Amino acid sequence: MGIAPQQYYTEQLNLAEQRLASANKQAGNIAWLRLLAILGLAVALYYTFTTGRTHFAFIDAALFAAVLFVIKQQDKIKRNILQHEKHIQIIRGEEDTLQGNIQAFPDGRGYISAKHPYSFDLDMFGPRSIYQMLNRTVTEQGADALADSLLQPFATAEEIKTRQELTIELSTMPAYLHSFRIAGLLAREEKGSADKIVQWLNSEEILLGNKIMAVATILVPILSALFLFLSFTTGAIHPGLIVMFAINGIAYRVYMKKIKVAYYLVSNSIKLVHKTEAISVQIALQEFKHPELVKMKEEATGTLAAVTGLRKLVNLFDNRQNGMVGPLLNSLFLFDIRCTLKLEKWRREHKDKLILALSHIGQADKNNSYANYAFNHPGHIYPVINSESNIIEATDLRHPLMKHDIAVGNDCSLGRDEKIYLLTGANMTGKSTFIRTIGVNIVLAQAGAPIPAKALSIPLVKIFTSIRISDSIQDDVSYFKAELKRLQHLMKAVQHTDVPYLVLIDEPLRGTNTADKQSGTTSILKKLIGCNVTGIVATHDTGLCIMAEQYPGKISNYHFESEVKDGQLTFDYKLKIGGSTSSNATLLIKMMGIID
Repeated sequence: MGIAPQQYYTEQLNLAEQRLASANKQAGNIAWLRLLAILGLAVALYYTFTTGRTHFAFIDAALFAAVLFVIKQQDKIKRNILQHEKHIQIIRGEEDTLQGNIQAFPDGRGYISAKHPYSFDLDMFGPRSIYQMLNRTVTEQGADALADSLLQPFATAEEIKTRQELTIELSTMPAYLHSFRIAGLLAREEKGSADKIVQWLNSEEILLGNKIMAVATILVPILSALFLFLSFTTGAIHPGLIVMFAINGIAYRVYMKKIKVAYYLVSNSIKLVHKTEAISVQIALQEFKHPELVKMKEEATGTLAAVTGLRKLVNLFDNRQNGMVGPLLNSLFLFDIRCTLKLEKWRREHKDKLILALSHIGQADKNNSYANYAFNHPGHIYPVINSESNIIEATDLRHPLMKHDIAVGNDCSLGRDEKIYLLTGANMTGKSTFIRTIGVNIVLAQAGAPIPAKALSIPLVKIFTSIRISDSIQDDVSYFKAELKRLQHLMKAVQHTDVPYLVLIDEPLRGTNTADKQSGTTSILKKLIGCNVTGIVATHDTGLCIMAEQYPGKISNYHFESEVKDGQLTFDYKLKIGGSTSSNATLLIKMMGIID
């Protein structure tokens, strides 16, 4: 077994803080060195110009080079400081996670959909959600890929096995996981940057293929430089320079609108390009074993030069924003047109490489989130995927969002002796939590994540739930109608597919009277056992327990219980065979002082 997460984070935090202190000290020293270098250059230039001793110009040049070198080193130290600060932020965030605090991470509320087969009911997104628990993504593509892995995890046994293998290998590389995140966090792109860059990649060519402009971008800058030199040497504006101003102005006005659109799309994506380059470097530097990860590294290495080239071109294009330099460059040297032409040449040659880079970085980002979760939970296990069975076999299965020392584990063999668990029990005994525990862990298992259990074997199933129903005044939908629509969608899904389903229903038809509720639930159960499903139906209606006798091998009774000890309700949250025989609603109402 590797190092414990808390021990690892403690050691890494100490190292990161030491490195940050050292970098801050270096920053202070080099700031003084920069000041001295600039003062030295100023004195040397003053001496050269006041004495007229131009043969000392080489000293000025050397001091100028020294200033540039110091500035470059200062920028490098600043980047190191930012990296150490981000590393410390990451470590402290993970330490909070080990204590159950996941609020610092994006919760994916934008992915919430009450219409999805299960994500709304199983708290996949939103505050204190599965997504927030897992999410360590630093790219939009990664965030979307992680959400998609929770929304559409169903796959073949081989695909799930591959996902598990990737998680296992990556979870042994916490340093790489942190370096990846640091690279992503240091270049926070604007939302929608990926869409903008893809829009530019798919936009029409403005200049490429225009032979006249291709020649002009070579000749005009040369002629402009020549006429500018002649103007300086003669002390009078050369007529050719005026012609160059006119040519540049006409060309700029012809292409101005299209160039501005192209510039807007690429310049607003510059941080994304920086991030793509930085993350690709981290992937390219890492040594992997799994074929999928080796392939990812090869793709990152193969696209890195192209992405770096794009970054340099966009940085060059950004000079147009300089209030003094930009107008001069466009007045004499067709600067915007030349940059646009270079970008279009890059796009024609490397478009597919950038799309590939964005894709593999998104998948890597998603995979790293699962690996980080696995590293933080070394006691979790990887489920067995059984494509030849419909049985969910679990030992000590717990809900991943509950602290291990608080959560109560349960065993089950759903599907071994029946198709449906009819789950009864009084209020607050744990029925809903158990249902969600089953559903959530199936999703995580299919996504390739480790599970909080001693053992888990799952079949290849899709999931459909009806747990959390909400009405809508705006849409003129009552609670009961909303539930009926949900059940209608559920039935359509399980009746028109060859794929087995796991169905999880909590307290069906709660919006109607007792007689209708019992009759309707009976009909639902009868219909479900005729479909290719395994499932759990939880209810307070113990009168339904007779169905286990009427449909042996199809329906089994299970329950959760509460007990009264010394006038207080107690719960053990353990699944038990048979129907429930207890109730606690009246006692709870009295205990809360609602009634005497």
